[in-house]
Amino acid sequence: MEFEIVDYNAMRDALHTMCEEMQRCSIPEQGIFDCKLVACELLSNVLQHGGGKAYLHAELKGGVAF
Repeated sequence: MEFEIVDYNAMRDALHTMCEEMQRCSIPEQGIFDCKLVACELLSNVLQHGGGKAYLHAELKGGVAF
């Protein structure tokens, strides 16, 4: 999954889509929460301090989120 994130609404939508896909792939809830938390923190920092645009690339490899 790849997302271009230009504001906080786009970030929320991207994280929601990412979490839905992880649920569909039977990733444990704690793993989904951890991935969402880390991605949210990183993306928020980019939007706030890095020029206002972020990119998120997320994929599952062998049941592990990257």
